[in-house]
Amino acid sequence: STSDEGVVRLWPLWTKPDGPVLELRSLPGRESLWGGLDVSPDGRFAVVLERWAGQVIVVPLDGSGGTVHDVNRVIPGASEVMPSLGGAGLAPDGRRVAISCYGERTEAAAILILDLRTGSASWLRAEDTAGACVFNSPGVGPAQIPFWLPDGRLVSEGALGLRLWDLGDGS
Repeated sequence: STSDEGVVRLWPLWTKPDGPVLELRSLPGRESLWGGLDVSPDGRFAVVLERWAGQVIVVPLDGSGGTVHDVNRVIPGASEVMPSLGGAGLAPDGRRVAISCYGERTEAAAILILDLRTGSASWLRAEDTAGACVFNSPGVGPAQIPFWLPDGRLVSEGALGLRLWDLGDGS
């Protein structure tokens, strides 16, 4: 679980229901670790988003040290307007994570595909926004919540409705 206290915890609900709750990572002073959590298909690690700082944190569930990926380094103009991170979803292979990014600049409103092994990233953007729900802020973007299908395809839900993405050409 994540919390607004900056702590990531592992709850032993099935293995040892009476066992201790393990504090896997404590990031004092960071209040934005809520949400944006997904666990790898093999159960070895979790991915946590630090929404406002633009970081993807890989937290091993065995309590060993993790890694931090700074998303801001791959966002054009991030130094001018810091985008926020929304939902995150790990691919079935556990190698890639899809992250919704949103902000006041249109180039910040997209889905970022981050390769957790190499740190390389690519963008998915819906260029055609005709028909978008008018109540959604333009900064939120057309693809708010990404999730992976078991066969490795990526789907998103957002202002433009449900979308199936072609990861080869970004359409």
